[in-house]
Amino acid sequence: MKNNIAFLLIIVCLVFGVFIGMTSKDSSSESKPVFQNNYAQPEPSSLKVVSTYQDTPFYDINIEYPQFLALKGDFNTKISTVVNKRLEEFKKSATENWKARREVDTSVSENPDTPFYLSIGWVPTQVNDKYISLVLNAYSFSGGAHGDEEVFSFNYDLTNNKEILITDIIGSGEENLSKFASLAKEDVQNMLGKDMIFPEGVEPKVENFSTFSFDGTILTIYYQKYQVAPGANGIVKSIFNKKSLLEQGLVSDYLK
Repeated sequence: MKNNIAFLLIIVCLVFGVFIGMTSKDSSSESKPVFQNNYAQPEPSSLKVVSTYQDTPFYDINIEYPQFLALKGDFNTKISTVVNKRLEEFKKSATENWKARREVDTSVSENPDTPFYLSIGWVPTQVNDKYISLVLNAYSFSGGAHGDEEVFSFNYDLTNNKEILITDIIGSGEENLSKFASLAKEDVQNMLGKDMIFPEGVEPKVENFSTFSFDGTILTIYYQKYQVAPGANGIVKSIFNKKSLLEQGLVSDYLK
């Protein structure tokens, strides 16, 4: 009998220990920043995520964006400036739109039935000891028939301490730009078909392809809402692998 009790106590202790171990493991993993890529992740001490939340009857604001503490220069400032400008524009637009509506209809309440919203989040393509490549996605509704959607990209070469431009990926010459524009046009046409109603959005102009992210073998171009298609299509993306670019003679040290 005593042996049975001792055996049961041992089993209980083992189960309890496994449970504690699982609980400790889960809570520690949740506290670390998660990056959706296959590259080395930065130390938490090198990255600060700035958050802004406002939940009022008039505004519903949810913003998160990164600041890389080891970087010098204006790269971080560019990120924060985009966010702050978008926030300022949203508040101004929402306030003016609601004020105009109340002036037309005095029965309208002080606040909308559903708060005007702004959501800005960031998605890293790669963040490691060589490169930073990420996008900010902004979604908002400040009145009118439809909401707004925008994407902003930020790419940085840590080794050479410089911002990476699309011309660093595809080359700066007119010939390279024309080749890439042809690839982009073909991709968008195959993807959208008759919905591609703005072909000028993929003409060989640097600004048409300036919103991008990249990793070791993939280049992604982001077309703003209404750039190549109706607003219902939202943000449209073209994805190019290294092989397809090489076949057109578009060689880059950033795609290896």
